[in-house]
Amino acid sequence: MHSGQTHTVAGRKRGRRAALAALAATGCVGAAATAALAGSTTPAQQLAQFQAQPTSIGNFPALRSAPPKGRVVVYLATPEVSNVQVAAGVQQAAAAAGWKYFSVSYNPADPSTFISAFNTAIAKHANYVMEAGTVLPAAVLSAATAHHVKIAVDAVDPVTVTGPVIDSSDGAAVDYRMGVLTADEFITDSKGKGEAVEEAIPQYPILTTFAHGFQNTVKADCPGCKIDMANVSLTDFAAGNLPKIVVSTVQANPSAQYIVFDDGPFADGITSALSAAGISGRQILGEAGDAAGFDAIKAGTNLAWTGYSVPFDSWEMMDAAFRDAEGMKVPSADTTQPTQIVTKANVGSLQLFPKIGGWNYPTNGFQQFLKVWKLK
Repeated sequence: MHSGQTHTVAGRKRGRRAALAALAATGCVGAAATAALAGSTTPAQQLAQFQAQPTSIGNFPALRSAPPKGRVVVYLATPEVSNVQVAAGVQQAAAAAGWKYFSVSYNPADPSTFISAFNTAIAKHANYVMEAGTVLPAAVLSAATAHHVKIAVDAVDPVTVTGPVIDSSDGAAVDYRMGVLTADEFITDSKGKGEAVEEAIPQYPILTTFAHGFQNTVKADCPGCKIDMANVSLTDFAAGNLPKIVVSTVQANPSAQYIVFDDGPFADGITSALSAAGISGRQILGEAGDAAGFDAIKAGTNLAWTGYSVPFDSWEMMDAAFRDAEGMKVPSADTTQPTQIVTKANVGSLQLFPKIGGWNYPTNGFQQFLKVWKLK
């Protein structure tokens, strides 16, 4: 795909800086991510910045007092693994503050069910509604305004934090950064000559920002690399066809030695699916590894995963709700999500928490948030 393109090191550096600056100006990449990534020259140097396990939740100013009790928070839920884990984190924080918690399910492949779920939240007298991954329909924004409901979203792109929307956590900046780091690992491991099958679900816009980070970095830094797309529709994803589509794309591109995933749980079972098709020896890597993915790095069957704390998203959203309940300003949380590039070199020191997604750093993150919320 990108063979034949030539770039000097200085030209690549300027190109990345320009791209990240443009994304920062539009809100796609925050200042912290821009400075950290645009300031590096090579993929290896960028990777070096994300080797250590994070120890801090970042700069969250303390609340004036503990959140007022008795508020109602409703989480709009789907069966997707990470979504279930976000719901659990919201429930955990709500319980700590003495808030009532409800979960209402919807089908992400059917927009009408999202609107119905929101209407159910209104019927439950929700003060705050939270959701992950689904772009907010105009009808929901209008209903929220009419019923004085505040909304905090996670992993949604595009979204404007205005009106009833008080917060957007784990937004485009986070996914773009993890796309860049995944590309850096792919380029470095393949010595600038790799070919990768990249799984993607275009109907999940937030995951598309991962794809942009991965593809832009490969295009800029690896003229000898190639990417083959394995696009999966939401219908196929819901039907469990993702592994079959990835395997088919690998079969169609037998020279591709790498397989890239935009969400760790999507790769669960892929090694068995490849083996059943007579395929072995592929290097698997990507964004937001789960416990199975990190165990596979230890076993030598996966190459690398970025760390992604699913509960952290929940706590960010609840932090926004607590601040709003106290009449405080809600800080931008888009680039505060900590991460790490986990490979064979550092996986041995990793502490896993399988019930909440595997990677959960800082390990005392919830305790740090409780202190910020004056609940500890």
